[in-house]
Amino acid sequence: MFTGAIRILVTCSDGYQFASPIIFAGNRFTGRGTCGPPWTVRSANAETVF
Repeated sequence: MFTGAIRILVTCSDGYQFASPIIFAGNRFTGRGTCGPPWTVRSANAETVF
């Protein structure tokens, strides 16, 4: 059994940041976002919520 929750954080090269909703263990999340040309993703991280 899995426990806990995470949130995915994405930072674009222009400094714009967006995050997924909280994803609870055992669930799946498919999301789509864009940094918009010509910017690219600078980092993507998973943040532990609890």
